[in-house]
Amino acid sequence: MRAQFLQKNNIPIGDFADAPNQEAVEKFAEQYGYPVVLKVKYGAYDGRGNTTVRSVGLIQEYFEKLSNTECYVEAWVPFQKELAVVAARSTDGSVVTYLTVETIHTNHICDTVIAPARVNDAVREKTESLAEKVLQIFNGAGVFGIEMFLTKDGDVLLNEIAPRVHNSGHFTMDACNISQFEQHIRAISGLPLIEPEMLKPFAIMVNILGDRLGLASPQNLEEVVIETGARVHIYGKTDTKPGRKMGHFTIIGDNLEKLLELAEKAKDKISI
Repeated sequence: MRAQFLQKNNIPIGDFADAPNQEAVEKFAEQYGYPVVLKVKYGAYDGRGNTTVRSVGLIQEYFEKLSNTECYVEAWVPFQKELAVVAARSTDGSVVTYLTVETIHTNHICDTVIAPARVNDAVREKTESLAEKVLQIFNGAGVFGIEMFLTKDGDVLLNEIAPRVHNSGHFTMDACNISQFEQHIRAISGLPLIEPEMLKPFAIMVNILGDRLGLASPQNLEEVVIETGARVHIYGKTDTKPGRKMGHFTIIGDNLEKLLELAEKAKDKISI
């Protein structure tokens, strides 16, 4: 089990247990309290394959919905922020990390990424140190998206590892001296990794999500670019549907509050 591997290597994670049946979920919830999070072990992403169980009466319904594959259960983590670090590991074992970002989710889907995260230096040091430690226990080369919880007590817990270029790192395409995509190619090719630097003090990346069923039809892109300075990336997917990631935009600059205002304005205007 992946969580057991992390635990064995002293990576801080939340409490969890294998969930082969409904009784195991109920026993775990009795120990840790509700809510608990029931997850499939394979194929979960963007909230798919994960269910928050808030009472004993819901266990049977949710377990039956997910039990077509192996499941495990996690204790609820009372976090104050969700954070992420994109890190790269080369074929020679060298590692570089991008700065810590703050990820804001809606309906379990990443909505906005703020770079750098609005946290103090002590937290930033914890997250980037944890990201480096995670990559030291893996043998693979490439870019990894490492998601974490900042708990209300100020601790940092690992939430998820994505062994690939990651949504939380899309801001690097416009905001850094090297994108996560180029860094990935350098890492798997054995080329020297480049120490990432921001081109401006702040960046906001916002996912462009579908909100209907039908053919994709991006609207108001030129207007948004002119009014906000956003760099817009549309992925070219033919069909749109609610919650589907259809593209993203990034705004970079010197004033975070101003960027947040511009990002909200752009988000309200773009449709697809």
